[in-house]
Amino acid sequence: MAKRVKVTRFVCPACGGTLVAVPKALRCTQCGYEKSRAVEPIEPKPRPLEEREAVQELKLFECPSCGATSQSDSVSLLCPYCSTPLVGEFFNPLLPFGVGKIWVDPKKVAGLLKAHIRSLWFAPNAFIKGYQKAKSPKAFYYPVWSFNADVRIYYSGWRGVRHSRIVYVNNQPQTRTTMEWEPVSGVIELMIEDIQQLGYPPLDSSMERLHWNVRKLEAVRKEALSGWEGKEYRYTPLEARRAAQPKFDAKMEWAIRRDIGGDAQRIDGYESEYLSQEFVYFLAPFYHIQIHWRKRRYDFFIDAQSGAVVGERPYSWIKIALFVLFILGGVAALYFLDQWMQTHHHISLGDLL
Repeated sequence: MAKRVKVTRFVCPACGGTLVAVPKALRCTQCGYEKSRAVEPIEPKPRPLEEREAVQELKLFECPSCGATSQSDSVSLLCPYCSTPLVGEFFNPLLPFGVGKIWVDPKKVAGLLKAHIRSLWFAPNAFIKGYQKAKSPKAFYYPVWSFNADVRIYYSGWRGVRHSRIVYVNNQPQTRTTMEWEPVSGVIELMIEDIQQLGYPPLDSSMERLHWNVRKLEAVRKEALSGWEGKEYRYTPLEARRAAQPKFDAKMEWAIRRDIGGDAQRIDGYESEYLSQEFVYFLAPFYHIQIHWRKRRYDFFIDAQSGAVVGERPYSWIKIALFVLFILGGVAALYFLDQWMQTHHHISLGDLL
Protein backbone atom coordinates (compact mmCIF):
# COMPACT_ATOMS: atom_id res chain seq x y z
CA MET A 1 0.00 0.00 0.00
CA ALA A 2 1.31 3.44 -0.93
CA LYS A 3 2.03 6.01 1.75
CA ARG A 4 0.76 9.55 1.27
CA VAL A 5 3.48 12.20 1.09
CA LYS A 6 3.43 15.93 1.64
CA VAL A 7 3.52 17.52 -1.78
CA THR A 8 5.25 20.81 -2.53
CA ARG A 9 4.51 22.91 -5.62
CA PHE A 10 6.32 26.10 -6.58
CA VAL A 11 3.90 28.70 -7.94
CA CYS A 12 4.80 31.47 -10.39
CA PRO A 13 4.05 34.89 -8.82
CA ALA A 14 3.44 36.38 -12.26
CA CYS A 15 0.82 34.06 -13.78
CA GLY A 16 0.09 31.36 -11.22
CA GLY A 17 1.80 28.67 -13.26
CA THR A 18 4.44 26.31 -11.90
CA LEU A 19 8.17 26.85 -11.56
CA VAL A 20 10.81 24.29 -12.56
CA ALA A 21 14.51 24.16 -11.74
CA VAL A 22 16.94 25.38 -14.41
CA PRO A 23 20.58 26.49 -14.00
CA LYS A 24 20.67 28.76 -10.93
CA ALA A 25 16.99 29.68 -11.27
CA LEU A 26 13.33 28.66 -11.17
CA ARG A 27 11.47 29.20 -14.46
CA CYS A 28 7.74 29.32 -15.11
CA THR A 29 6.65 26.74 -17.67
CA GLN A 30 3.87 29.02 -18.93
CA CYS A 31 5.01 32.67 -18.99
CA GLY A 32 8.79 32.24 -18.80
CA TYR A 33 9.15 34.23 -15.56
CA GLU A 34 12.42 33.46 -13.77
CA LYS A 35 13.72 34.01 -10.31
CA SER A 36 17.05 33.00 -8.85
CA ARG A 37 17.19 30.07 -6.49
CA ALA A 38 19.62 29.30 -3.71
CA VAL A 39 22.50 27.17 -4.96
CA GLU A 40 24.85 26.13 -2.17
CA PRO A 41 27.99 24.44 -3.55
CA ILE A 42 29.21 21.55 -1.40
CA GLU A 43 32.33 19.41 -1.44
CA PRO A 44 31.81 15.63 -1.43
CA LYS A 45 32.46 13.99 1.92
CA PRO A 46 33.02 10.26 1.42
CA ARG A 47 31.87 7.98 4.22
CA PRO A 48 33.02 4.43 5.03
CA LEU A 49 31.29 1.74 2.99
CA GLU A 50 28.34 0.32 4.90
CA GLU A 51 25.03 -1.34 4.18
CA ARG A 52 21.80 0.66 4.28
CA GLU A 53 18.26 -0.49 3.70
CA ALA A 54 16.38 0.38 0.49
CA VAL A 55 12.70 1.09 1.18
CA GLN A 56 10.45 -0.33 -1.54
CA GLU A 57 7.25 1.39 -0.39
CA LEU A 58 5.44 3.48 -2.99
CA LYS A 59 4.54 7.13 -2.46
CA LEU A 60 1.03 8.49 -2.94
CA PHE A 61 0.99 11.95 -4.55
CA GLU A 62 -2.07 14.21 -4.60
CA CYS A 63 -1.78 16.98 -7.16
CA PRO A 64 -2.79 20.39 -5.77
CA SER A 65 -3.63 21.61 -9.29
CA CYS A 66 -6.03 18.96 -10.60
CA GLY A 67 -6.67 16.91 -7.45
CA ALA A 68 -5.65 13.61 -9.06
CA THR A 69 -3.71 11.03 -7.07
CA SER A 70 -0.88 8.88 -8.39
CA GLN A 71 1.55 6.31 -7.01
CA SER A 72 5.28 6.30 -7.68
CA ASP A 73 8.64 5.39 -6.16
CA SER A 74 9.95 8.84 -7.19
CA VAL A 75 10.76 11.68 -4.82
CA SER A 76 9.65 14.26 -7.38
CA LEU A 77 7.73 13.99 -10.64
CA LEU A 78 5.28 15.59 -13.03
CA CYS A 79 1.61 14.92 -12.37
CA PRO A 80 0.66 12.23 -14.96
CA TYR A 81 -2.65 14.02 -15.58
CA CYS A 82 -1.83 17.75 -15.76
CA SER A 83 2.04 17.76 -15.81
CA THR A 84 2.29 19.92 -12.67
CA PRO A 85 5.74 19.54 -11.06
CA LEU A 86 5.35 17.88 -7.66
CA VAL A 87 8.03 17.44 -5.01
CA GLY A 88 7.47 14.80 -2.31
CA GLU A 89 9.66 13.21 0.34
CA PHE A 90 12.56 10.77 0.67
CA PHE A 91 11.72 7.39 2.21
CA ASN A 92 15.15 5.71 2.25
CA PRO A 93 17.13 6.03 5.51
CA LEU A 94 20.21 7.30 3.68
CA LEU A 95 19.68 10.73 2.15
CA PRO A 96 21.71 11.93 -0.85
CA PHE A 97 24.71 14.04 0.08
CA GLY A 98 23.92 16.45 -2.73
CA VAL A 99 22.47 16.89 -6.20
CA GLY A 100 24.50 17.55 -9.33
CA LYS A 101 24.55 21.17 -10.41
CA ILE A 102 22.49 21.81 -13.52
CA TRP A 103 24.61 23.53 -16.17
CA VAL A 104 22.67 22.66 -19.34
CA ASP A 105 19.51 24.68 -19.87
CA PRO A 106 16.60 22.58 -21.18
CA LYS A 107 16.29 25.05 -24.08
CA LYS A 108 19.73 23.89 -25.32
CA VAL A 109 19.03 20.15 -25.19
CA ALA A 110 17.55 19.95 -28.72
CA GLY A 111 20.65 21.66 -30.14
CA LEU A 112 23.00 19.27 -28.36
CA LEU A 113 21.06 16.27 -29.66
CA LYS A 114 21.03 17.73 -33.19
CA ALA A 115 24.81 18.20 -33.17
CA HIS A 116 25.35 14.69 -31.81
CA ILE A 117 23.11 12.97 -34.36
CA ARG A 118 24.65 14.86 -37.26
CA SER A 119 28.10 13.70 -36.11
CA LEU A 120 27.17 10.01 -36.23
CA TRP A 121 29.04 8.03 -38.86
CA PHE A 122 27.01 5.62 -40.98
CA ALA A 123 23.66 6.78 -39.54
CA PRO A 124 20.78 6.67 -42.07
CA ASN A 125 19.93 10.08 -43.50
CA ALA A 126 16.26 9.62 -42.59
CA PHE A 127 17.23 9.00 -38.97
CA ILE A 128 19.45 12.10 -38.95
CA LYS A 129 16.39 14.13 -39.94
CA GLY A 130 14.23 12.28 -37.43
CA TYR A 131 15.53 14.16 -34.39
CA GLN A 132 13.16 16.98 -35.38
CA LYS A 133 10.24 14.70 -34.51
CA ALA A 134 11.67 13.73 -31.12
CA LYS A 135 9.55 14.21 -28.05
CA SER A 136 10.35 17.01 -25.62
CA PRO A 137 13.19 16.16 -23.21
CA LYS A 138 12.27 14.76 -19.84
CA ALA A 139 14.44 15.79 -16.89
CA PHE A 140 15.63 13.19 -14.37
CA TYR A 141 17.68 12.95 -11.20
CA TYR A 142 19.07 9.45 -10.73
CA PRO A 143 20.74 8.08 -7.61
CA VAL A 144 24.44 7.39 -8.11
CA TRP A 145 27.00 5.75 -5.84
CA SER A 146 30.56 7.01 -6.23
CA PHE A 147 33.08 4.59 -4.69
CA ASN A 148 36.69 5.15 -3.59
CA ALA A 149 39.12 2.48 -2.39
CA ASP A 150 42.72 2.07 -1.26
CA VAL A 151 43.95 -1.27 -2.56
CA ARG A 152 47.12 -3.33 -2.17
CA ILE A 153 47.64 -5.64 -5.16
CA TYR A 154 49.90 -8.69 -5.33
CA TYR A 155 50.47 -9.83 -8.90
CA SER A 156 52.53 -12.12 -11.09
CA GLY A 157 52.93 -12.04 -14.84
CA TRP A 158 55.28 -11.61 -17.76
CA ARG A 159 57.03 -8.63 -19.33
CA GLY A 160 57.52 -8.71 -23.09
CA VAL A 161 60.42 -6.83 -24.68
CA ARG A 162 60.42 -6.43 -28.45
CA HIS A 163 63.71 -6.97 -30.32
CA SER A 164 64.22 -6.12 -33.98
CA ARG A 165 67.00 -7.35 -36.28
CA ILE A 166 67.81 -7.14 -39.98
CA VAL A 167 67.92 -10.35 -42.03
CA TYR A 168 68.54 -10.81 -45.74
CA VAL A 169 66.15 -12.76 -47.94
CA ASN A 170 67.22 -13.08 -51.59
CA ASN A 171 69.79 -10.37 -50.86
CA GLN A 172 67.01 -8.01 -49.77
CA PRO A 173 67.07 -6.63 -46.19
CA GLN A 174 64.00 -7.36 -44.09
CA THR A 175 63.19 -6.50 -40.49
CA ARG A 176 62.26 -9.38 -38.20
CA THR A 177 60.76 -8.68 -34.80
CA THR A 178 60.66 -11.09 -31.89
CA MET A 179 59.23 -10.80 -28.41
CA GLU A 180 61.22 -12.04 -25.42
CA TRP A 181 59.31 -12.71 -22.20
CA GLU A 182 60.58 -12.62 -18.63
CA PRO A 183 58.63 -13.46 -15.46
CA VAL A 184 57.78 -10.59 -13.10
CA SER A 185 55.89 -10.12 -9.84
CA GLY A 186 55.21 -7.17 -7.60
CA VAL A 187 53.09 -5.31 -5.07
CA ILE A 188 51.17 -2.14 -5.91
CA GLU A 189 49.54 0.40 -3.58
CA LEU A 190 46.67 1.89 -5.58
CA MET A 191 44.07 4.55 -4.83
CA ILE A 192 40.94 4.10 -6.95
CA GLU A 193 38.60 7.10 -7.01
CA ASP A 194 35.11 7.92 -8.27
CA ILE A 195 33.92 4.58 -9.61
CA GLN A 196 30.26 5.37 -10.31
CA GLN A 197 27.36 2.95 -10.26
CA LEU A 198 23.68 3.72 -10.78
CA GLY A 199 21.49 3.15 -7.75
CA TYR A 200 18.33 2.62 -9.80
CA PRO A 201 17.59 0.47 -12.89
CA PRO A 202 18.64 2.43 -16.01
CA LEU A 203 16.12 3.44 -18.65
CA ASP A 204 18.54 1.96 -21.18
CA SER A 205 21.94 0.29 -20.90
CA SER A 206 23.61 3.20 -22.73
CA MET A 207 22.88 5.34 -19.65
CA GLU A 208 25.71 3.57 -17.87
CA ARG A 209 28.20 5.37 -20.13
CA LEU A 210 27.37 8.68 -18.45
CA HIS A 211 29.77 9.91 -15.78
CA TRP A 212 28.95 12.92 -13.63
CA ASN A 213 31.28 15.34 -11.87
CA VAL A 214 31.00 14.43 -8.20
CA ARG A 215 32.84 17.64 -7.29
CA LYS A 216 30.08 19.81 -8.75
CA LEU A 217 27.27 19.24 -6.28
CA GLU A 218 24.82 21.53 -4.57
CA ALA A 219 22.85 21.06 -1.36
CA VAL A 220 19.63 19.06 -1.59
CA ARG A 221 16.71 21.48 -1.66
CA LYS A 222 13.19 20.97 -2.90
CA GLU A 223 13.57 23.86 -5.36
CA ALA A 224 16.28 21.91 -7.20
CA LEU A 225 13.90 18.95 -7.70
CA SER A 226 10.94 20.88 -9.11
CA GLY A 227 10.19 19.77 -12.67
CA TRP A 228 12.58 16.83 -12.48
CA GLU A 229 11.67 13.20 -11.81
CA GLY A 230 13.93 12.29 -8.92
CA LYS A 231 14.55 8.67 -7.97
CA GLU A 232 15.75 7.17 -4.69
CA TYR A 233 18.23 4.32 -4.61
CA ARG A 234 16.82 0.84 -5.13
CA TYR A 235 20.25 -0.83 -5.03
CA THR A 236 21.83 -0.63 -1.59
CA PRO A 237 25.46 0.50 -1.15
CA LEU A 238 26.81 -3.06 -0.96
CA GLU A 239 24.69 -4.23 -3.91
CA ALA A 240 25.95 -1.33 -6.00
CA ARG A 241 29.53 -1.96 -4.86
CA ARG A 242 29.35 -5.59 -5.99
CA ALA A 243 27.93 -4.51 -9.35
CA ALA A 244 30.82 -2.04 -9.74
CA GLN A 245 33.52 -4.70 -9.21
CA PRO A 246 34.34 -5.09 -12.94
CA LYS A 247 35.18 -1.36 -13.04
CA PHE A 248 37.56 -1.83 -10.08
CA ASP A 249 39.11 -4.86 -11.78
CA ALA A 250 39.74 -2.85 -14.94
CA LYS A 251 41.54 -0.14 -12.93
CA MET A 252 43.69 -2.73 -11.13
CA GLU A 253 44.62 -4.57 -14.32
CA TRP A 254 45.62 -1.29 -15.95
CA ALA A 255 47.82 -0.47 -12.93
CA ILE A 256 49.42 -3.93 -13.10
CA ARG A 257 50.24 -3.58 -16.79
CA ARG A 258 51.73 -0.16 -16.17
CA ASP A 259 53.85 -1.58 -13.35
CA ILE A 260 55.04 -4.53 -15.45
CA GLY A 261 56.17 -2.17 -18.20
CA GLY A 262 57.97 -3.34 -21.32
CA ASP A 263 56.40 -3.52 -24.77
CA ALA A 264 53.73 -6.08 -23.88
CA GLN A 265 52.34 -7.57 -20.71
CA ARG A 266 50.71 -10.79 -19.58
CA ILE A 267 48.97 -11.11 -16.23
CA ASP A 268 49.02 -14.59 -14.71
CA GLY A 269 46.97 -13.57 -11.69
CA TYR A 270 46.59 -11.12 -8.84
CA GLU A 271 45.09 -10.78 -5.39
CA SER A 272 43.69 -7.53 -4.01
CA GLU A 273 43.55 -6.41 -0.39
CA TYR A 274 41.17 -3.50 0.26
CA LEU A 275 42.66 -1.26 2.93
CA SER A 276 39.69 1.14 2.96
CA GLN A 277 36.49 1.72 0.99
CA GLU A 278 34.30 4.83 0.91
CA PHE A 279 31.32 6.12 -1.01
CA VAL A 280 29.40 9.28 -1.85
CA TYR A 281 25.69 9.10 -2.63
CA PHE A 282 24.29 11.86 -4.84
CA LEU A 283 21.53 12.57 -7.37
CA ALA A 284 22.79 13.01 -10.93
CA PRO A 285 20.89 15.19 -13.45
CA PHE A 286 20.26 14.22 -17.07
CA TYR A 287 17.76 14.72 -19.87
CA HIS A 288 16.08 11.85 -21.71
CA ILE A 289 14.87 12.12 -25.31
CA GLN A 290 13.23 9.44 -27.42
CA ILE A 291 13.32 9.17 -31.21
CA HIS A 292 10.92 6.77 -32.93
CA TRP A 293 12.14 5.56 -36.31
CA ARG A 294 10.94 2.57 -38.32
CA LYS A 295 8.80 1.21 -35.48
CA ARG A 296 11.67 1.24 -33.03
CA ARG A 297 12.50 3.58 -30.18
CA TYR A 298 15.96 5.06 -29.73
CA ASP A 299 16.88 6.57 -26.36
CA PHE A 300 19.35 9.41 -25.94
CA PHE A 301 20.65 10.78 -22.65
CA ILE A 302 22.20 14.21 -22.15
CA ASP A 303 24.33 14.88 -19.07
CA ALA A 304 22.85 18.06 -17.56
CA GLN A 305 26.28 18.95 -16.15
CA SER A 306 28.55 18.59 -19.18
CA GLY A 307 26.17 18.28 -22.14
CA ALA A 308 27.66 14.90 -23.13
CA VAL A 309 25.25 12.79 -25.21
CA VAL A 310 25.03 8.98 -25.22
CA GLY A 311 22.56 6.61 -26.81
CA GLU A 312 22.05 3.80 -29.29
CA ARG A 313 21.37 4.48 -32.97
CA PRO A 314 20.78 2.56 -36.22
CA TYR A 315 23.36 1.99 -38.94
CA SER A 316 23.02 2.45 -42.68
CA TRP A 317 24.34 -0.74 -44.24
CA ILE A 318 24.40 0.99 -47.62
CA LYS A 319 26.80 3.64 -46.26
CA ILE A 320 28.94 0.93 -44.65
CA ALA A 321 29.04 -1.11 -47.89
CA LEU A 322 30.01 1.96 -49.92
CA PHE A 323 32.76 2.79 -47.42
CA VAL A 324 34.14 -0.78 -47.60
CA LEU A 325 34.07 -0.65 -51.40
CA PHE A 326 35.89 2.69 -51.30
CA ILE A 327 38.63 1.20 -49.07
CA LEU A 328 38.96 -1.91 -51.25
CA GLY A 329 39.10 0.26 -54.35
CA GLY A 330 41.88 2.34 -52.83
CA VAL A 331 43.87 -0.76 -51.88
CA ALA A 332 43.44 -2.19 -55.38
CA ALA A 333 44.53 1.09 -56.98
CA LEU A 334 47.69 1.16 -54.86
CA TYR A 335 48.44 -2.47 -55.77
CA PHE A 336 48.15 -1.87 -59.52
CA LEU A 337 50.16 1.34 -59.23
CA ASP A 338 52.92 -0.58 -57.43
CA GLN A 339 52.91 -3.30 -60.12
CA TRP A 340 53.07 -0.71 -62.90
CA MET A 341 55.99 1.11 -61.27
CA GLN A 342 57.93 -2.13 -60.81
CA THR A 343 57.33 -3.11 -64.45
CA HIS A 344 58.12 0.22 -66.08
CA HIS A 345 60.48 1.91 -63.66
CA HIS A 346 61.87 -1.02 -61.63
CA ILE A 347 60.90 0.71 -58.41
CA SER A 348 58.11 0.00 -55.91
CA LEU A 349 55.98 2.21 -53.73
CA GLY A 350 57.76 0.74 -50.73
CA ASP A 351 61.06 2.14 -52.02
CA LEU A 352 59.55 5.63 -52.07
CA LEU A 353 58.18 5.50 -48.55
